[in-house]
Amino acid sequence: MKMFKIDKTNSDEQYLYVDIEGRGTVVIKREDEGIVVDIYPLHKFDDEPVVSTWATTNELLDENE
Repeated sequence: MKMFKIDKTNSDEQYLYVDIEGRGTVVIKREDEGIVVDIYPLHKFDDEPVVSTWATTNELLDENE
């Protein structure tokens, strides 16, 4: 049984939608400034996410790069 399912209909080069069976949907967004991750109730994107976090590109890159 698959617990994680990529929503290929809504995903594109900027957004990745991952449905977690019986739980919710995680939306990962690629931005020039970094990565944003939002968690929504399953298939309910019309309201604000339940939780949101982000990391800037500078935070993600190794200082030696």
